Amino acid sequence: MEAIRSVLRLAHCRRIEAGWLASLAGELAGTIALLVYAYAEGGAGLVAVYGVARTLPAMIVTPAIVGLTDRSAPERVLRLTVVSRTALLVAAGLVALGGGPALLVIGAGAIGSWLSGAYRPIQASVLPWLVRTPAELTAANVVAALGENAGALAGPVLAGAVLALFGVPAAILVAAGFVGVGVLAIARLEVTGRVAVDHSDGAAPIAAMAAGAADLARLVPPGGVVALVFAQTFVRGALTVLTVVLALDVLLLGEAAVGWLTAATGLGGLVGSLVAGAVLTVDRLARGFVAGLLLWAVPLVVLALVPSPVTAYAALIVVGVGNAVEDVALFTLVPRAFRPRFVGRALGALELTVFAGIGLGSLAAPALVDLLGALGAVGALGAALAMLALAYALRFVRLDADLPRPGPYAAVLREDPIFSALPMATIELLASRLTEHHFDAGDIVIREGDAGDQYHIVVSGTASVTVAGSDRGQLERGQGFGEIALLRNVPRTASVTADGRLQTVSLPRDEFLAAIGSSGAATAAAELTTSNLLAADHGAGR
Repeated sequence: MEAIRSVLRLAHCRRIEAGWLASLAGELAGTIALLVYAYAEGGAGLVAVYGVARTLPAMIVTPAIVGLTDRSAPERVLRLTVVSRTALLVAAGLVALGGGPALLVIGAGAIGSWLSGAYRPIQASVLPWLVRTPAELTAANVVAALGENAGALAGPVLAGAVLALFGVPAAILVAAGFVGVGVLAIARLEVTGRVAVDHSDGAAPIAAMAAGAADLARLVPPGGVVALVFAQTFVRGALTVLTVVLALDVLLLGEAAVGWLTAATGLGGLVGSLVAGAVLTVDRLARGFVAGLLLWAVPLVVLALVPSPVTAYAALIVVGVGNAVEDVALFTLVPRAFRPRFVGRALGALELTVFAGIGLGSLAAPALVDLLGALGAVGALGAALAMLALAYALRFVRLDADLPRPGPYAAVLREDPIFSALPMATIELLASRLTEHHFDAGDIVIREGDAGDQYHIVVSGTASVTVAGSDRGQLERGQGFGEIALLRNVPRTASVTADGRLQTVSLPRDEFLAAIGSSGAATAAAELTTSNLLAADHGAGR
């Protein structure tokens, strides 16, 4: 918690985090309001047009905007996008209030959504230049995650409340006001000392995405990961449209319920994150992914068979749980399945698959409603996703069996304060990558002044720590050493010598940094533990 408080005391960190929370809540509130508006003006067809217009072009626009930060001050790019989003939402609200053309209203909202996708990548790229230590960097990402979860819940709730009280134009304008608060938050944001990156080879990202898609297709043939991710996001895109139809025409809950139903999915996501951390293990990730898809699919079938407000809210909460379980499983599975140099392109290909699935699902929803009715469309999508997931289930079970098993040292990793709060799946993944070392009495494990390339944890025996010849204490089972050299990219700041027979296990630099730099509250807790060690006298000597 101290590292989080430290981050919030940094003015520029505080500004960019506040801008993220306010602008995201406004974006989501505006999206709900515009969905309701589109349905009122043009039915499910116009909702689908809006859904496609706000997602598919973002596949090109978002990377282009983020690329501008390599040649221009990122804070200026960020301010320009948020100011533009505010102006676009204000314009959309005023045109809606004045009874202007519907396409102008949803067009302005869609363009604002293209711009919104750039905030988080730009934020992630500049945070290292706004903090002072690795602990603060992870704490800053924790605050960003908290802001994202809060915005994902608050935005739809805000939209529902304003829709119920004042109607669609007011909801759009209130959403614009929240994005405007984001403008004020980052008005004085300044990023200094940032090193620009040269991306002169414009074709490289495209080639990398294509290679990543091919990698994913081979992981569970024929194309299982890509097929299932596309199917799930297709259903997700269609459900964006169908939620509006269900709330207004089927369940007759009123415009505000579009916000409440969307918030139910967000609430389920918060619960699902806790569930995923508790039940997913490294040898069940592929099965966990399939289970998450079934939690997405089955509630939709139940909703189609037993349509009622209670069923709708319960179904979408379970969908949110499934979405979180599926996400955690997939984004832990992919780094485990590929070597580090190939992980980035695989994740990039996944992101493009998500954009495509959501956009095309939104486009297909009106035709499905015309063909099957709203409830029939919901049931058919759920059933199709469930059948596809089950068709691939045995292949994913075999994938779990084929990937490396956890090593015998998971318990030792959990004893180390740096790793103790990591999710079970991450701990077991790291345990499968440890290297054993054995030392005799008097052997030097690491030497002060040497380059640091590994992080060690004591398995058995003890070792003494010295700095410039001065005793700095003793290390026992479950205690690690070598973190400062890796975190700060400096030579070893201490020597560690075996007192007798000593066994350690080690992680290479890249694996160690990837583990503590990964996202999620548990990883953040591990980094905060590291900061406490660095502040302690014995930690300062390693």
